[in-house]
Amino acid sequence: MQKVNRIQITRVLFLIITILSILNIGSIFQTLPRELINKIDKNKLKASGSSPIWEYTEGDTVRSVAISSDSNYIVAGTLNNKILLFHKSSSTPLWSYTAGDSIFSVDISSNGKYIVACGYDNAIRLFENTSSTPLWSFLVGGGDFPSTVAISSDGNYIIAGSEGGDIGHYIYLFHKSSSYPQWRKEISDGVESVAISSDGSYMVVGSRDNKVRLFHRSSSTPLWSYTAGDSIFSVDIGVELDL
Repeated sequence: MQKVNRIQITRVLFLIITILSILNIGSIFQTLPRELINKIDKNKLKASGSSPIWEYTEGDTVRSVAISSDSNYIVAGTLNNKILLFHKSSSTPLWSYTAGDSIFSVDISSNGKYIVACGYDNAIRLFENTSSTPLWSFLVGGGDFPSTVAISSDGNYIIAGSEGGDIGHYIYLFHKSSSYPQWRKEISDGVESVAISSDGSYMVVGSRDNKVRLFHRSSSTPLWSYTAGDSIFSVDIGVELDL
């Protein structure tokens, strides 16, 4: 019984010491000058980066943006037909390209060297960051239009998907060296989202036929597909995919 009482007494003493310590620490903070407390709060706000480094205003909705992995280049696509490339150091575009219609999707390679864009003028375009003249463009026919596009981190491969028209709904894979697709895959409804692995080996596609599909660049036949209960509007893929 004495042993039990000693344990209980020890626990009570430990609790009392802990409470007194907390109260003492609290009193220390109460004695801090209000100016110092305000300074600490302001530094926290400053460190959070809540204010933009810069802003740019365009004449219509900016539909899509992307930034290079090194954070040096930003590309934007707008509903007033513009593709805009910026360097992080300035809100003045490095260049601007005017397409034939609204731009729905843009992406940029890891080092910012290659830019890809697509939109309602039925075109998929590839650019280098040094010029607003496309390296190449691919026109989707039959009333179809490309709605989403992505480029591998190394800039070598481009995956795009279309919303569909008279000729159907398609997924396209390109190499940067040619505007002719390496392969084309028809599906039953519009493509909403695409993503591609860093080296361009794998790509994932989400579509309005409720499916997620995983492809290898060597074939237009999916490695697998998954059927959800409704349309798939967004997909992504890991930096490294080991299958």
